[in-house]
Amino acid sequence: ISSAASDVYKRQMLKCNGIEYQREKMFPWMGKKRLDFFLPGKNIAIECQGVQHFYPYGSDDRDFEARKQRDTDKYNECTSNGVQVLYYMSELIPVPDEMAEKYRYVTSLDELLAILNDK
Repeated sequence: ISSAASDVYKRQMLKCNGIEYQREKMFPWMGKKRLDFFLPGKNIAIECQGVQHFYPYGSDDRDFEARKQRDTDKYNECTSNGVQVLYYMSELIPVPDEMAEKYRYVTSLDELLAILNDK
């Protein structure tokens, strides 16, 4: 599934389940960073993470460390402002141990919906 198709599935899942969301949400405390999805009724951000968020993308990925730092900053800014962050990703991507312990990852729409319905 392409990332565009995956995005459509996530939007349809949220809409069909009556979950209000905003795409590409920005807050003043985030600077120019954006959240893939923000659920105002639940104060939850959903970030869609591809392999490039976990590992260098090719042998000449000069942006990997900066990307990792932006992700960390975004997470810290959200949690400091009371926004819970969920990371949606493919189950085929192995999450580095240090990241698996710190962040909450979901790998299916059913798992994501179950978490959202608990909130």
